[in-house]
Amino acid sequence: MKKILLICLATTFFISCKNAEPRYFSSSPEIDVAKAHIKAYNEGDWTTWMSHYADTAKLSHNT
Repeated sequence: MKKILLICLATTFFISCKNAEPRYFSSSPEIDVAKAHIKAYNEGDWTTWMSHYADTAKLSHNT
């Protein structure tokens, strides 16, 4: 009985020790879009900045 319990615990331990893949890196498509969006905003390039939104979005910028 103890051997069965020990085998079950060892199996559970090895199954649960799976290395999870990191979701985001320093360069992923989502991060690259965010960086381009911030760069366009900082440079005042409003055409590029607005291109990151849907064409039906209503955007305004206080000047």
